[in-house]
Amino acid sequence: MKRRYWIRPKALWALAGLLALVALLGACAGAEPTATPTSTPTPTTAVGPAPTPTPRPSPTPTPTPRIVVVATPTPTPTPGAVKPTVREPKGSITFASGPLSAYSHSPDRRFSVAADSFFQGLAFEWLVGVTPDHQLVSMLAESWESPDNGHTWIFKLRKGVKFHNGKEMTAEDVAASFNSAAAVGTGTSAAWPRSNLTPFEVVDQYTVRTSLKTEGRRMFVPAYLSRSSWTAQVVSPKEMFEKYPDKPWPVSDAIGTGPYRLVEVVRGEKMRGVALDPKTDWTHWRIVPAFKEVIVRPVKEDGTRIAMLKTGAADLIDVPTALKKEVAAFTNVSAKGGATAGLINHEGMDAEVSKWWKVKEVRMALNLAIDRQEIADFLFNGEADPIAAMHFSPGTEGFDPSLQPYPYDPVKARQLLKDANYDMNYVWNIWLRGMGGVPELQSLGEAIAAKWEQELGVKTKLIPTDATVTGNLMDKHDPSIVGQFVTFRSTNHPDVSLPIVTFSADPELYGRHELNPWHGTAPTHDNIVALGAESNPKERDRIARELQRYLYDNYIHVQGWSVNVLYAYNPKTVGKFTPLQGSTYLNFLEYIEPSS
Repeated sequence: MKRRYWIRPKALWALAGLLALVALLGACAGAEPTATPTSTPTPTTAVGPAPTPTPRPSPTPTPTPRIVVVATPTPTPTPGAVKPTVREPKGSITFASGPLSAYSHSPDRRFSVAADSFFQGLAFEWLVGVTPDHQLVSMLAESWESPDNGHTWIFKLRKGVKFHNGKEMTAEDVAASFNSAAAVGTGTSAAWPRSNLTPFEVVDQYTVRTSLKTEGRRMFVPAYLSRSSWTAQVVSPKEMFEKYPDKPWPVSDAIGTGPYRLVEVVRGEKMRGVALDPKTDWTHWRIVPAFKEVIVRPVKEDGTRIAMLKTGAADLIDVPTALKKEVAAFTNVSAKGGATAGLINHEGMDAEVSKWWKVKEVRMALNLAIDRQEIADFLFNGEADPIAAMHFSPGTEGFDPSLQPYPYDPVKARQLLKDANYDMNYVWNIWLRGMGGVPELQSLGEAIAAKWEQELGVKTKLIPTDATVTGNLMDKHDPSIVGQFVTFRSTNHPDVSLPIVTFSADPELYGRHELNPWHGTAPTHDNIVALGAESNPKERDRIARELQRYLYDNYIHVQGWSVNVLYAYNPKTVGKFTPLQGSTYLNFLEYIEPSS
């Protein structure tokens, strides 16, 4: 495995661990370090994804180890400074998105799911940014630090950033955004912060602070508040939350700091953003987009999206791997290893109503009855690789190449079921839940069920569904879903702790009873907490490998495949589009360049 964590967010942890050691040695020697201010770079126009952050130590006079992580501010023009050389956004571009069709389409992040960031990212921004190769960089937070080794986090905000109404963003707005989401939000940006973080406090006009709720717990919180994280809240003016304290605001009142104004949201039909005009508005602090108008259309049917691309009704689409030959005439790009996919058995490891998934021999048998390479070749058209354990594909933190995917051995699988006295009349529910970025997910559930019936005679019931239905059933512990299967995919993240917590942990860590293998405390609980708290990259790698080994040895999931996420665009209208690697989420629409 290539040690890429020196250029990834893990490098921030490496620096943090080194700083902690330096601080401790200095204290022992009687010479404590003093804080060194950092200079602000000369502003220049940025027209591409933010550069790699360069962490710089800024120790404070304290005898205890201290994590201090300072992200290099992105060089940008001063907000409000209109220069003749700044380009003018022109023209319109349209994206057709399959994953977006299944979600809420709310212009208010408090009440939306992660996939809505497809269009919200045009108008809103996060505290922490991310580059196409998944490195964390500064965004609305210019820097971040922890005075107590990862329990409390302080974010220094970028000065001079304007909301769409012309007001400057301050700490009051940031605190209101996060605290309102935690108090009344129902979306994916609300559950994790509400369960894990204390309310955001205003330290001064450009500084906010939050801590982990659990005493003594440590975690690299900036990764969880970044653009690529489904737990992250965006920032809007404080007045918005006073005007709409407990219900979503209409698109006419949607105000963010992004390079586009969100001007139209018609659920199920389109989302439209119009770029800030450097001449009549101001120069955005981060990017002046090439296109004046961006339209995002949720289109569920794969064939319809492809037809839209071919007829010019769409300039860029996401493409199922099985249909990539249909768009061979267009430019194709992919997010490599964008997701890991498989089946999760909800709370089946220890719930009282779970019958057979508790039995390890049954879990082993169901896994051995699947020909993973066959599914990778035919269902995913060669754009997937079998993997040993969910969340862990080549390049992921803690990936252990010595672990091989489960072999295809239906003979042994049948014997395991016989030895376990498995009831061949038992029927498994397989909830075919679609999730963004892997349009083949429901077909994957069907393929697995067919293999079980063919090789083992195992009975299944296929139930097409969506995230809202399954989420409600899971939270209510409905017996139709507890101990039963749900198709799922786990997108990658700068901190591997997050997908593990979301899909392979217990309800205490995730913050709710949804998509968890366990009903009570998981055997992996302490290791997951330790991984989230650890600053040394070598130790993080060791803990992550232990977690991967546990998922593998105990057959926690029906696992798994590492799947590429494909996009196709018309080279006559789009000159360049760079997706977020290791992710199922469509990002960086504001950075798309036109054809020359």
